[in-house]
Amino acid sequence: MVVYTFPPLYGGAGRQALRLAAYLQRRGVSASVLTARRHRGLPPKESLDGIPVVRLNVPGFRRLQPLFFFLTASCYLLRHGRLYDVFHIHGAYLRVIPVVVVGRLLGKKTVVKMTSQGTDDPASSRKRRLGTLLLWALGQADAVVSVSRDMSAVYRESDLPHEKLVEIPNGVLTDVFCPPPADERSRIRDRLNLPQDAEIAVFVGFVGYQKGADTLLLAWRRVIERRPGACLLLLGPLREDAPEGSPSMHALVTRSTRTLLLGQKDNVHEYLKASDVFVQPSRLEGLSNALLEAMSTGLACVASNIVGMGEAIQHGQDGLLFPPGETDALADSILKLLADDEKRLTLGTRAREKTMAKFSIDAVADRYASLYMRLLGPAEKIAGRSGRTVEK
Repeated sequence: MVVYTFPPLYGGAGRQALRLAAYLQRRGVSASVLTARRHRGLPPKESLDGIPVVRLNVPGFRRLQPLFFFLTASCYLLRHGRLYDVFHIHGAYLRVIPVVVVGRLLGKKTVVKMTSQGTDDPASSRKRRLGTLLLWALGQADAVVSVSRDMSAVYRESDLPHEKLVEIPNGVLTDVFCPPPADERSRIRDRLNLPQDAEIAVFVGFVGYQKGADTLLLAWRRVIERRPGACLLLLGPLREDAPEGSPSMHALVTRSTRTLLLGQKDNVHEYLKASDVFVQPSRLEGLSNALLEAMSTGLACVASNIVGMGEAIQHGQDGLLFPPGETDALADSILKLLADDEKRLTLGTRAREKTMAKFSIDAVADRYASLYMRLLGPAEKIAGRSGRTVEK
């Protein structure tokens, strides 16, 4: 697994890579991670959840760090590539080109996962500087993974080889992100120091423009007017990524009533179990890990109706969708759910059922293991190539 941002640093792609690697190990697929050592407090080598992790030093030029990492990773793989059968790259950005090229030079199979509609899908890549070069690199990969039907449709509209496209969604730990027993919720609120009698809405992700946090904070003003006892939890780091001229995220949070900015949390599942409604107002997404985790917890969810979200939510059946950026529509959706216990229960139950059926990490790991085996061929060929036997 080659991924730029990896735990303990905050980011959905890295968390998904770690989760997938751990479940692949259970299936006899030996997985390890190559990532960037983005600050000196991180060890150059360690094991996380039983997964070997190597962190490579990158120069301090912030904007160029991702490119330098992939160049350094390519040099590392030139030296150590014989140990691996597959290079699985998370994120289809320009910087992945060196790793794809090294994979081709070494005769290794390369898998590139597209992570976010509007940032690393083929249509978005084509508009960027050197986008043609990136599309060439994607064409050289042995497989390109899409996380949603919408992203797959964009890929098929490109000139890239259709036979290389594989659609595999993100996976959820459904045994961790699960509905709490009726008597547990009160204890969780006590443990987290949350008010017992409050209606709680929760947001998980970077508290910034791309994730639509500004839309949520503006909508929350209307929610509080109608339901003054409600409380909004923001789980994730603050990110000032708004276009020039937009209000700062810090100012919006500071002025927001009954809002708790809690930062990055390792026990997100507990906050979800303590909440009544989950809100995902993103402007750009692939298939949101946070949304799938909330659905798996049995929460009634409100999400922006952007490309990719329809993969998770069918409006009115297992969640609610609203037009992206529309604060009034978002406020109305939140208020509708807070006012209707039966509606929340129905949507949350259906959301849990869908997640169990389509997005469990077990099913996703099975599909990736099958993909690797298909690319590599019979098990005896794998053993001959790397000296290790991988069970099919």
